[in-house]
Amino acid sequence: MRLSTLVLLVSLALMTASAASPQSVKPLLQLRTSVTYHVHGSQYADHYLFVAADGTTTGQLVTGDPVSEAGWLSSSKTARASVAQLKALQDALGRARIGLQTGGCSIIPRFSSTGIAELTWYGRFYRKTALALPVGGPVEDACPPELQALFQAIDDFSAAVLGQ
Repeated sequence: MRLSTLVLLVSLALMTASAASPQSVKPLLQLRTSVTYHVHGSQYADHYLFVAADGTTTGQLVTGDPVSEAGWLSSSKTARASVAQLKALQDALGRARIGLQTGGCSIIPRFSSTGIAELTWYGRFYRKTALALPVGGPVEDACPPELQALFQAIDDFSAAVLGQ
């Protein structure tokens, strides 16, 4: 076998092996919200947000507005958070002590809305916290201020990084 053929075969083998192995992205959090806004009729929004530990952020937003009869609109974006944006999110996770949260409370939204928020946080050494919290539940069932602030910080993060 000639040297050039051997080099070509080794190169192809390496390219195939690297293409077959998935990229290793360490997740930080996932948030899925499904809410109905009660402003000028009912407007619907389903939002999925994924944030990796390196700041890679992906969001998918589907909205529906029966009042304007615009139908369902969908947008999907991926961007990389700045170091400062990622630090602000990490700080909010720390203040909320997300690894110790158990749920059993409801998120009080900025705008009149009802629905569900499902937050999954991924920590070190396979630690994971998964919360399914109602949005717009009774005020007496409200989550502690630190957890409320975390959801606000995640919303601000998504708006700043993705514009969603």
